[in-house]
Amino acid sequence: IKGDINILTKQKICTTGDKVGVSEAKLLNMLDISPFFYGMILENCYDSGSVFPPSVLNVTTATLLAHFGTGLSTIASIGLALGIPNKASVVHSIVNGFKMVF
Repeated sequence: IKGDINILTKQKICTTGDKVGVSEAKLLNMLDISPFFYGMILENCYDSGSVFPPSVLNVTTATLLAHFGTGLSTIASIGLALGIPNKASVVHSIVNGFKMVF
């Protein structure tokens, strides 16, 4: 039948990032495949006069929790070193108090 395609072997027609030529576009059109993706690729981020790489937007919950834990640990250690109790260092102060008793 004219216009039909009989695929006998597996063949890669195009890869990501390659320009699609006329013959590839016609073949993909016959197979009812649309190889096109429209979108933007972020190259840099601008905020308040500073330019950042797009990787700053890849923040996960685990990353946030890790940074929060580091900050909390720093606050607790400063409080313990200066002898000033704060919410972060109270637990450590109580544990250290029990260590001195027993």
